[in-house]
Amino acid sequence: MSKILISWMAYENDFIKGKGIVNADGPNSTVHKYFFRDYDYHLILTSSRDTNDDTKYQHLVTYLRNTFNHSICEMAMCINDVIDLSEISAKVNTLLLSNKQYEIDIFISPGTPTMQVAWYLAHQSLGIKTNLFQLRRMEHTKNKLPEQLFVVLEKSSYTAAVIIKQYGLDSGHKDTDTIILGSLKDVYVKADKVARHDHIRVLITGETGTGKEILAHYIHEHSPRKGKPFEAINCSALGDQLLESRLFGYEKGAFTGADKTTLGLFHELDGGTAFLDEIGDISPYMQQLLLRFLQSGEILKVGSRKTDKVDVRIIAATNKNVLELVTQNKFREDLYYRLAVSEFNLPSLKEYSSKDKEQIFNYLWKKSIEKFNSKGLLCSNNIRKQILEYTFPGNIREMENIIDGIIAESDDEVKIEHLPKRVLKPKLEHSLKLKDVENRHIHMVYEMCNKNVTRTSKVLGISYNNVKAKLNIN
Repeated sequence: MSKILISWMAYENDFIKGKGIVNADGPNSTVHKYFFRDYDYHLILTSSRDTNDDTKYQHLVTYLRNTFNHSICEMAMCINDVIDLSEISAKVNTLLLSNKQYEIDIFISPGTPTMQVAWYLAHQSLGIKTNLFQLRRMEHTKNKLPEQLFVVLEKSSYTAAVIIKQYGLDSGHKDTDTIILGSLKDVYVKADKVARHDHIRVLITGETGTGKEILAHYIHEHSPRKGKPFEAINCSALGDQLLESRLFGYEKGAFTGADKTTLGLFHELDGGTAFLDEIGDISPYMQQLLLRFLQSGEILKVGSRKTDKVDVRIIAATNKNVLELVTQNKFREDLYYRLAVSEFNLPSLKEYSSKDKEQIFNYLWKKSIEKFNSKGLLCSNNIRKQILEYTFPGNIREMENIIDGIIAESDDEVKIEHLPKRVLKPKLEHSLKLKDVENRHIHMVYEMCNKNVTRTSKVLGISYNNVKAKLNIN
């Protein structure tokens, strides 16, 4: 296996302080002088946006090439914040995975402490052949020569534990409170892995209100595209002409009302992420246009003959069963496979554990209290129990709306009359009370038995008269 060397430029130690001259005893120079083995090349990273605009960086790579005649490759990593671990990790992980055909020696001494942590995490988690090393300076060694020290890390299940972070439970919140939800743990662990590969397209399925846009935004924010634009569009809310012009843009005069040339969403999001919600509702015509874009990466404005190349990550979502739509010839099979490179399914709120459901309620309650400035508002345990016994067919979004309504209507204390009627007297199919669940089950078996009471009693294992009483039959 061929081997390469990767390191950051050391903005301070690679240069003589105050002179801007390359330090012959600096970290990168020392590696080339004493420890440059049979590497195919040395990839030197800069946090800048462009290697040509970084004067110090150009001084360093020119010095190393001229002095040692070694192969050096340049790369600008475009790091916005050199102490943002999520941004740095996303970018170095993508870099390492794109070079996984090599054995990679990583010189971890140059760079900020956060950059060093990112190397450690990548070495532990990516599953590719990487070696970490640092240098001991010659003044600290017995033989007065620099020493190369390879770092050996032992994996432990404790340090590999995962804490899930979410951007609030409604897409409008930009805070980063930590919520640990057992019901979503596997989803967000997978999302962290998929986010690193910023060209992997994602399809998210789940009922309305389950947090599909939240997950899409999470993937974007934990990918190398973090800091680039993210925008959601509801595909079901627009007809073909409006959706096509919104996604691809249009030329002046392309249709009535097109009084100027306008860029589409894919133009605007170049380098970023587009979240296409309710993708299962688009027409065959739009499916064909979207498929063409996914195949070529090129867009054609309405009324134009010239195509433009853009780099947009597509995350799509739907509350429908796409495979069922495919079998019904309502959704293109080739488009489905293009979109579902990685697929996620979000559980409905009724599938969450009671503990998770209560935790979500507490989170939303706290947010709503802050939103309406209602600190000190009392809510009895009986009221909370009444709310949590409701099944929330509208999922997390419905829970949030109900809580907002309750708090907005209450003064000092939440009273029973502040609860919506659907919570106080839910339809049988929306109640979690034992008697209502039992009643639903008895009626279901009764219908299955063609409304035959004798057969129903045998199936249920209860008496004939008991069945009649439960069904309120005279």
